[in-house]
Amino acid sequence: MEGLFRASGFQEIRIKAFYRASDYFAFFLPAYLLVALYENLCSLFDLRFACSGFIISARRFA
Repeated sequence: MEGLFRASGFQEIRIKAFYRASDYFAFFLPAYLLVALYENLCSLFDLRFACSGFIISARRFA
């Protein structure tokens, strides 16, 4: 996504990744625990391609 923003003329690009989607599996404890473990590992190793969501902040100067 950062490359796409740069190609479109944006600068000062900040990307914040979020890894907390385990609540979707709260109805089934084993799945919840597996997803929570997976998300914690992805967060620990900063695997942005595996994040559950992100916020992008960028500026484009005239």
